[in-house]
Amino acid sequence: MDNLILNPGPQLIWRDIHRQGSDPPFDTDVTGRAIEFLFEPVTLGHRLTLGDVFGLLSICPPLRQVFRREFADELCGEARKGPLQQSRGSDPEEVTGIEYLELYCVNETDQLMRHASCRAR
Repeated sequence: MDNLILNPGPQLIWRDIHRQGSDPPFDTDVTGRAIEFLFEPVTLGHRLTLGDVFGLLSICPPLRQVFRREFADELCGEARKGPLQQSRGSDPEEVTGIEYLELYCVNETDQLMRHASCRAR
């Protein structure tokens, strides 16, 4: 079990499981200083949405600086607009409110080294 949990809200919790004796784990809200835990594994909480992930970036500005090259500011701006209106009357009812992130690959070729690489976005 990882010690770091991202819950809806967003709320980033550090769970101290290394307590003395039989003391129960102690939870600390570290949302505002999430940058300190950048390289820690995170457990995603129940009912977490993509909007919560963007919310964490909004609460902790240094995270946006770290992920600036990955368009963090632009993505947060889009997330602040809220969900899109249902675009077509033919859309099924079950797709209303669904959040998703489109991932794609950018192919790059280094002509000098004759090496091709793919960078996921």
